[in-house]
Amino acid sequence: LVDARGRLMGINTLLLSGGAAAAGPGFPAPSNILRTLFRQIPKTGRVRRGHFGVRALSVTPTLAAGLRLTRVQAVVLAHVAPGSPADKSGLSVGDIVLSLDGKPMENGRQFHVNLYRREVGETVRLEVLRGDKPTTVTVPVAERADPLSATMQLSDPRENIVPRLGILGATLDPKLAAMLPLRSPAGVVVASASASVLDADNGGLAPGDVIHAAN
Repeated sequence: LVDARGRLMGINTLLLSGGAAAAGPGFPAPSNILRTLFRQIPKTGRVRRGHFGVRALSVTPTLAAGLRLTRVQAVVLAHVAPGSPADKSGLSVGDIVLSLDGKPMENGRQFHVNLYRREVGETVRLEVLRGDKPTTVTVPVAERADPLSATMQLSDPRENIVPRLGILGATLDPKLAAMLPLRSPAGVVVASASASVLDADNGGLAPGDVIHAAN
């Protein structure tokens, strides 16, 4: 998706079209998010998604009334994971986040998008309101756990690629089983798949599938 001057604005993920012509509303991944991802790949070979262990919600008028807040444009922490960077930094459920690195936070989506663009290892500075006392908290950004990334690391392309199926497989051993919520103790986990077999809706294979039997 480009603007009238040819500058990249995003990459379309969905286009609503009423006929044969590819015209209609588009839904692109924004360029500022994509830039963050593309910068990571040459450095690490993969995308590392940052988090610090919270779930944030937008403060609605009803919620503001219940919490006796004088402002509506803010974010409330609905969950703080035990042992997470947020927990260790002193954040608590019910804290009101007013700004992130000096930028006012108006809703939960804005908070998560701004956090998504932070690289693992960076720190963010939050202006937090707890009760009627404002405070500043600095939180390190950690890497969000991704079980499928772990399967890639446990697969050797020289040994685990299955050309006829177009997949890279990983043996489901106790170490891998502990990372994935699976019912079966044995099988082959699809770590990645080529574009030709990714049509899972029509019987294709997709990353995360577990092959229990053949024929």
